[in-house]
Amino acid sequence: MNWPSHLAFGLVLYAAFIFSSIFFGYHLEVLTIAIGAIITIPYALLPDIDHDMSKISQVVEILFLGATVVAIAGYFYSKKEELLMVAGFLVALLFVTKFLRHRGITHTIRFGIAAALPLALANPLYAVFAFIAFMSHLAADMHLKL
Repeated sequence: MNWPSHLAFGLVLYAAFIFSSIFFGYHLEVLTIAIGAIITIPYALLPDIDHDMSKISQVVEILFLGATVVAIAGYFYSKKEELLMVAGFLVALLFVTKFLRHRGITHTIRFGIAAALPLALANPLYAVFAFIAFMSHLAADMHLKL
């Protein structure tokens, strides 16, 4: 399946979740629904981060390289060593993604949980949105692994 299909499937499942939540009487704020849609977009594509030609891989590479440049520039401006650590972490993550096997670890439920969990710090519902989007990708690929 290609990235537009994964994205469409993820957004359809997200909409179904929102409508069913409202149907069963769970009140969701408009801002929460909007943020959920924004979260759905990258998480519906996230499992393919292990494929060099995937849209998510290309976008993440550009974003991480840009953030690395900003972090290094910020270090030279502020002399805060934390910014060098952030830059190093981003480069290390990019490096690691180059050695992942397609449909390996990133196509597992465990990876989906680990990727969605940090969002729970902001709002537990965000982690639910992310996990649903992630699972939509695995379901569309018919590739569900623990």
